[in-house]
Amino acid sequence: MSGRVGDLSVKQTEALALFRERVQDVLPQCPSQSDHFLLRWLRARNFNVQKAEAMLRKHLEFRKQMKADTITTDWKPPEVLEKFFSGGMCGYDREGSPVWYDVIGPVDPKGLLLSASKQDFIKTKVRDCEMLQKECTSQSERLGKNVESITMIYDCEGLGLKHLWKPAIETYGEVLTMFEDNYPEGLKRLLVIKAPKLFPVAYNLVKHFLSEDTRRKIMVLGSNWQEVLKKYIDPEELPAIYGGKLTDPDGDPRCRTRINQGGLVPETYYAREFIKLQYDQCVSVSRGSSHQLEYEILAPGCVLRWQFSCEGGDVGFGVFMKKKLGEWMKASQMQEVMASQRYNAHLVPEDGSLTCAEPGVYVLRFDNTYSIFQSKKVSFSVEVLLPSNDNQSQPESSRSPGRDVQKGWYGGKGITLTFILLLWPGACVSPAETAAEAGSESRVFGMRLERSDKPASTTDDGIVQFMEVGDDSDERERFNRTCAEFTKDIVIKGGMNVNSQGTSGVLGVKIKLLRKSEAQRDYALCIRNDQDSTWYLLGENDGRIRVVEEKKYMLPLWLQVIVICCLLVLSGMFSGLNLGLMALDPMELRIVQSCGTEKEKKYARKIEPIRRKGNYLLCSLLLGNVLVNTTLTILLDDLTGSGFGAVVASTIGIVIFGEIVPQALCSRHGLAVGANTIMLTKFFMLATFPLSYPISKLLDCVLGQEIGTVYNREKLVEMLKVTEPYNDLVKEELNMIQGALELRTKTVEDVMTLLSNCFMIHSDAVLDFNTMSEIMESGYTRIPVYEGERTNIVDILFVKDLAFVDPDDCTTLKTITKFYNHPVHFVFHDTKLDSMLEEFKKVE
Repeated sequence: MSGRVGDLSVKQTEALALFRERVQDVLPQCPSQSDHFLLRWLRARNFNVQKAEAMLRKHLEFRKQMKADTITTDWKPPEVLEKFFSGGMCGYDREGSPVWYDVIGPVDPKGLLLSASKQDFIKTKVRDCEMLQKECTSQSERLGKNVESITMIYDCEGLGLKHLWKPAIETYGEVLTMFEDNYPEGLKRLLVIKAPKLFPVAYNLVKHFLSEDTRRKIMVLGSNWQEVLKKYIDPEELPAIYGGKLTDPDGDPRCRTRINQGGLVPETYYAREFIKLQYDQCVSVSRGSSHQLEYEILAPGCVLRWQFSCEGGDVGFGVFMKKKLGEWMKASQMQEVMASQRYNAHLVPEDGSLTCAEPGVYVLRFDNTYSIFQSKKVSFSVEVLLPSNDNQSQPESSRSPGRDVQKGWYGGKGITLTFILLLWPGACVSPAETAAEAGSESRVFGMRLERSDKPASTTDDGIVQFMEVGDDSDERERFNRTCAEFTKDIVIKGGMNVNSQGTSGVLGVKIKLLRKSEAQRDYALCIRNDQDSTWYLLGENDGRIRVVEEKKYMLPLWLQVIVICCLLVLSGMFSGLNLGLMALDPMELRIVQSCGTEKEKKYARKIEPIRRKGNYLLCSLLLGNVLVNTTLTILLDDLTGSGFGAVVASTIGIVIFGEIVPQALCSRHGLAVGANTIMLTKFFMLATFPLSYPISKLLDCVLGQEIGTVYNREKLVEMLKVTEPYNDLVKEELNMIQGALELRTKTVEDVMTLLSNCFMIHSDAVLDFNTMSEIMESGYTRIPVYEGERTNIVDILFVKDLAFVDPDDCTTLKTITKFYNHPVHFVFHDTKLDSMLEEFKKVE
């Protein structure tokens, strides 16, 4: 049995009667008292009368809270929802039920949630549901049959990751829950069209909000969706964009007058900057380090979704991919999936999604390697959304701890160099052929340097020693010359005969110095067979000796590296102090000494004496900066051995460590940095005195004394307005200060009320009840009294003068004004306010 009117079993009929009896007290509050209406609640709870009753009573409380009976007429959604929240009713299906369309693609969920409250969303949907219920009632009366449910069409074209934003899914889930709990059996069928590959993921996120009965009503249509729609909806009732014939009066196939298409929400509608989220985990990323989260994706099409916020400043974030789970790798060693960039997550929480195109281990990396001063506290939530309908989209995570990325300089004596390995006999032919022709089975296995504590090491007299190793050799081999084309650059010191198995020996080689134009020179090693006196080259790539020039540095390497690091620090200090100290205005330092915090006063007192000598300080800092940068470039050139390399290295080092970092620090904390480095500053001022002091005196003569920043009235007022969000002045104080500063520029005409807008009383007025009530309702304490024309002011009435006046006496106004005789002051319209204030002070 279907459980509908006319198709009820005996038990269902009894349940209906019992249900009606138990809710008799609240039936008058229901939108309908018919059996059709009551059966909807029973079907929703499988004819469990107790559960159906609880559901209905809860619904009636919901209706009171939402004022559902009048919501379609008395409540209007916010403008942003009316304009940019898609959906609308358009036409009827073949059974007469209203058809509702939701257009998903153009919807901007983040913009809507930042512009309207969640309650507004729910009320908007309640309003839509009530409107549809009324339309069903009208259709029932029109068709003469019961119409109680609707057909919904979801146009999913354009469904993307932005629609999977967690707050949007949560809000949509609340709307679905509201619909399930308060409008049971209100959905006849839901047809999903143009579903993209991402649809299964989206459906997994919301299906747990739906009952099993509702899920069975959802149909995901394929490429023939237009034909299927026509099966349920007559083409005359179906919009042309969906394969029907219905259009707007202007011919619009989308029927925009009935179906709101949504759209991107302009930021002018935003009521808040971000939505507060609850995060699953929190981690601290140390300065100069990174933190990696690993998620193993086993099937393509899964979606990684994340939200994070940061405390302590911006943080870098990127997504990478690797093959093996649990193996820590640098970012440069992994495949970059989403480029790492810095996000201001300390101001606005960041969220995003990524569709995983292929299986693998995806690494979410929080990057703080660029910060050398501050650690970052990152709060985050990460979910893996599964595309399969068979699995619940539960978050899966496998997290590895963050690892610090450490960078540093190191020094040493050079690296041991292996020149030749696996040497072969023979030259120009294969080793086997050579051995056969020579009648020899000997091979040279290797050659090594006896001293190799530094590259291209030589003995004191220019001799390189190497060892020849023979194997299974009964033949005599002699090292005497190097190949047929003998070189005079290498001279073999003596010779060595190998005439037994397993013998080895050491030969001395004297090497001539390289020519000036040569960076290196390679030599090939040959052997001679005594039987035929033939020389054989030991391979094309083996048996070679490379001679390189020994690098001589201006300083020992370890010391040179230390000096370069110190120079970078000094470069940063000069650059930072140049910006930080010179930006501190002498006038501002005096102000800070008077009204700053105790620390600021202490800092200002230290800095103020040298800041008074502005040009001397400037010359000292610039001279020191130029000297340090020049020396740094020279040392880097000596270290790298390349002019271009020195230019690149010095540019990068000076820009990052000598300009950007210190200036960013000193621009915000110039007072503290300048005070804590005051002794170093004085030292360099003294060191550069012979050159910087004369130049500073010349600048003093040419440019004159440095006065500092001075504000006139207009600038002072504007400065107070601009800094209003950051100072502790309340609006009333700011208005008072602004008014006081404008006393000498404004006239009485600028502040006085127009005569036509003044509340005035005629001198012949009688102070009866009506007149005195009018005076009291005006709210003024001093009221002009005129005679004849309103421009003829003859007296002033003080409200306090009416304290002892009885309205029943009907006293004339003239009596009161003559008794108190308050003087009327007349001034010219161009009188300045400061003069007017002085005039008021003279009057008692």
